[in-house]
Amino acid sequence: MRVLVTGGTGHLGHAIVSGLRGEGRRVRVLARRPGFHPGVEWIAGDLATGAGIDDAVAGVDAIVHAATNSPAARRGRLRVADLVHSPADVDLDGTRALLAAAEAAAVARFVHVSIAGLEHMKGLAYTRRKLEAEESCGAR
Repeated sequence: MRVLVTGGTGHLGHAIVSGLRGEGRRVRVLARRPGFHPGVEWIAGDLATGAGIDDAVAGVDAIVHAATNSPAARRGRLRVADLVHSPADVDLDGTRALLAAAEAAAVARFVHVSIAGLEHMKGLAYTRRKLEAEESCGAR
């Protein structure tokens, strides 16, 4: 089974890739910059722009979508502005584009990694975006 992982260069994504490789799965990662995980097929692309999505999805049996765009996580700290604004490029628009490509390629399985209890945290911009992305996945 060939599995595409988005977010495969992040903390959670790296663990997902390692786990899948440990199970003997063939793993492909869509990333802006290739990582260093051995035995992984790297596809250059960006969910924020849509670049590389079709190439990444072609020929896979399943997708584990663990990518996100959290400026606070990249900075390592929260700013007040993060409470009221969160980019939609990866979490919402990228999720929708990935779902559309998966549907067009007849990918059998799509796993969207999110956060438990989002519906109770709608006051935060990032969690609202993640919830919108979950709702996009549920609509398919």
